[in-house]
Amino acid sequence: KIQKPVVILATNSKYYSRLQALMHTVSDYLSDYTVAIYDLGLSPTELTMIKENCEKCIIFPFPFAQIESVAAHIQYVPNFAWKPIVIQV
Repeated sequence: KIQKPVVILATNSKYYSRLQALMHTVSDYLSDYTVAIYDLGLSPTELTMIKENCEKCIIFPFPFAQIESVAAHIQYVPNFAWKPIVIQV
């Protein structure tokens, strides 16, 4: 049996409104897909909103603390160095 892929997203508070728009699209077209969201710095309120409004979403905290000692530049989210880690995990 072929398994459906998981939709993988990552965001912080700066891009939360874009995440909301994307989640609306996912809900319309991929409603039966699991969505993994990597938290790159969401507020507690934003995390609560995701949990309350997306039953197919799984939220993962990004492991900044574990990576900092070997790749501190990853903490600077706008350089997108976190993307390969999200894909690999």
